[in-house]
Amino acid sequence: MFLGNRPLSINDLREIKPHNCRRWVINIPIGIISEPSGAIVFIDGKEQGTGKQHTTTEGNHQLKLEKDGYQPLIEAIYVDANNTLFEYKLSEIEDVDLVINTVPTGAAVYIDNVMFGKTPVSDFYPAGKYPIRIEKEWYVTFEDYIEIQALQTKEDYSLNPDFGSIEVTSSPQSGMDIYFDGVAQNVKTPHTFNQLRPGLYKINARSQYYETNEVEVQLQRSKAEKVNLISEGNFAVLNVNTHELATVYLDGQIIKQLKNIRLQPSRINIEARMPKAEPVSKRLTLKKGDTLTVDLYPAGTIQIVVDPFDAKIELKGDAGEYYTSEGKNIFSDVPVGKYELIAKADKHKTYTETFTLKADEKLKKSITLIEGSDIPPNMVLVEGGTFTMGDTWGDGDNDEKPTHKVTLSSFYISKFEVTQREWWEVMGSNPSHFKGDDLPVENVTWYNATDFCNKMSLKDGLNPCYIIDIKWVVTCNFDADGYHLPTEAEWEYAARGGSKSRGYKYSGSDNIEDVAWYDDNSNEKTYQVGIKIANELGIYDMTGNVWEWCWDWYGKYSSSSVTDPKGSSSGEHRILRGGSWGSDDGDGRIANRTGINPDSWINYIGFRVIVSCSTGK
Repeated sequence: MFLGNRPLSINDLREIKPHNCRRWVINIPIGIISEPSGAIVFIDGKEQGTGKQHTTTEGNHQLKLEKDGYQPLIEAIYVDANNTLFEYKLSEIEDVDLVINTVPTGAAVYIDNVMFGKTPVSDFYPAGKYPIRIEKEWYVTFEDYIEIQALQTKEDYSLNPDFGSIEVTSSPQSGMDIYFDGVAQNVKTPHTFNQLRPGLYKINARSQYYETNEVEVQLQRSKAEKVNLISEGNFAVLNVNTHELATVYLDGQIIKQLKNIRLQPSRINIEARMPKAEPVSKRLTLKKGDTLTVDLYPAGTIQIVVDPFDAKIELKGDAGEYYTSEGKNIFSDVPVGKYELIAKADKHKTYTETFTLKADEKLKKSITLIEGSDIPPNMVLVEGGTFTMGDTWGDGDNDEKPTHKVTLSSFYISKFEVTQREWWEVMGSNPSHFKGDDLPVENVTWYNATDFCNKMSLKDGLNPCYIIDIKWVVTCNFDADGYHLPTEAEWEYAARGGSKSRGYKYSGSDNIEDVAWYDDNSNEKTYQVGIKIANELGIYDMTGNVWEWCWDWYGKYSSSSVTDPKGSSSGEHRILRGGSWGSDDGDGRIANRTGINPDSWINYIGFRVIVSCSTGK
């Protein structure tokens, strides 16, 4: 027997011994050819490899051919000596239009453990039966088999939620931070958690001053639960009594609210601080539900009795404290530090005293005022105020412009120009050209005038204002209580009548003849001070008689508003104001200004002085 060109051999025989009878079964060589080649051959379920030559016994057999990308071929064959060659053409597998939808969408689909896509997904896939798995976060994984058949297979799947929801509210307080199992959820009540894994949750809520009970919730899949948490206060209340000028610190941090302060139960340090005083502090333990009041007073008490009984009392502290009363009084809770005590009454001299108050100290002061007046002899009080300086009438020179707002503090100014008698009493000489005790001193330089101010200050027990070096460089301490020349602004404010000004062009009148000695009426000489009419404040001769030295260097005006100006910082000429016996009516105008070398001494130049309001107190 032959298969193709190969003869049978002894190896093609197989011995069978049924029932003690020996019988030989012949293995017949067969050829199995597939198109395309390379198919795996199975005979009676046993894999034979991919070759073309195989052997099997005579009779009926099941043949199976498999090759990737082709439909498996299964066929019954009969093998004998005449049937040894089998040829087959395999059919390619055709892909099927496969559509898969899910509710919800966005689920990942795996077919035969290979990612197919995310729903909704549509693609071609080989026909057949395959395991399918569908996954989506927060949903139960779906697993089954899918039968893919031509021409189209479309499947819709509904996924079961793998979560539940919990609505959390709190009462009576809302807006509380929600905690699950002790972990902050960064949301506040009321809030609904729409996707939570099934399981046991321990839920409570907290805020700065409130907390709730804890509730356990066993959340089931696809279930919606509601939880209402009951809130209760978790705080203490603190009230702080202290001085109005004290700064209060809570654990080192400044606090502004001092009443009904809500604080969490804890140990705290509360402290009051004031300038010039040692801090006052207390350590407190605050418990839930406590209401505590603490007194922190870095202060003392001042008791004042005064005669006459209706005198006005003022207390001025060096940190800005201010207290006042009419007659005797007890000032309590006064911050520690240095104080100026001032007592005033009509027809009495003002009393002043400076003292230092210590913490918890009780000072007693008994004051008897002396009859008299605070105003220095031949001085006029010019109460501070704001005025427009410069040519407010519109007929002045360019150096009187621009007009500008000036604010001045109060001061005293000489009622008269300094007389020759006053000069002689202080300086021991008389430089004047026109002689007479009550005539204004003249023929004095600006430097002579400042020297006079210092010597007169010493004579009256005051602190000199001027510092004059050997080269006659002069500086002024305006805070000193001695005499000094008026600033240009002070001179003009006083000449205008200060706060009582009626707007006159000349000092005291619109008619220069009423108030001044000038070239039309002076006969070229000076006159006794105080003969002409005084201005609104009772000041004489601010127009005419002699020009008056001022402190300032001559300079240009600015349009800016100023307070207590001292003029230019340097220059060649010092300011002269008011005109003289040799001036015309234009020079006598209040706004008129001129300057001259401070070394100049002329028989028409004199001066007057001012002092601060504290002098004589």
